[in-house]
Amino acid sequence: MIIEELKVFSDELKSQLQNGEAVIEISNQFQTVFMNSIWSLATGTRFEHDDPELHRLLELNRQYAECAQIGGGIAGLFPEVLYRFPNWSGYNKLKGIQSEMQKFMEVYGLIVVLRGCLRLVPFSDCFPADLDV
Repeated sequence: MIIEELKVFSDELKSQLQNGEAVIEISNQFQTVFMNSIWSLATGTRFEHDDPELHRLLELNRQYAECAQIGGGIAGLFPEVLYRFPNWSGYNKLKGIQSEMQKFMEVYGLIVVLRGCLRLVPFSDCFPADLDV
């Protein structure tokens, strides 16, 4: 799966170079390859690189990374800030992005909501019928 993604990536780069494109956005292409590789490992299917759904997923991940404070920020020191000042701390925005990601995953049958908890569910179409999953 990963080899296939790298081959598609390589073919796209060659095509862009042959077409004489002056600027090639390589970072976006790496994100596409990475996301598609993870997606295909989880579901057994892949997106085409120009698929709007793939770009929607990438955009949700970008927004999530912007919102989530890697070091924890002030909320890491004082978690109560998240609940007392949800707009200021970015908590409401983060919850909204998580909700959108959950809806995206539910469309593809990857997540089942069970009593407020999320758990991954095998995507049955990805496995041979004789495989006991």
